[in-house]
Amino acid sequence: MADNAFNRFRNDFFDFFVKEFPTWATWMGIHTYDGRLTRYDEATVKARNRWVKSMLKRAGRFDLRKLDGDDKVDANYVVGHLKFWDMFERRFPAHK
Repeated sequence: MADNAFNRFRNDFFDFFVKEFPTWATWMGIHTYDGRLTRYDEATVKARNRWVKSMLKRAGRFDLRKLDGDDKVDANYVVGHLKFWDMFERRFPAHK
C-alpha cells in the first residue's frame, strides 16, 4: 500500500491533468470542467512545463521500486507520462 506522500503525488497529478485537459476529462466521464477547453497560450504552456519539472523532482523523492500492485502501475504511468511530456516539450516546444 502506498504511503500518504505517494497518494498525494498521484492525486496531484490526476487533479492537475483533468484541470489542464478538460476535454479529456469530459471524455473520461469527469464533468468538473465541462465547457472549458485546453489552453495553449505561451504563459499556460510555460506554467504547465514548470509544473511537470516540479512533479518529476517530487517523484525522485520516492523509492518507486518499493511500491506494489496498483501503486506500482500508477507510479510507472505517472512518472512515464511526466518524462514523456518533458521530453516532448523540449524536442517540439509549443512556444520558444
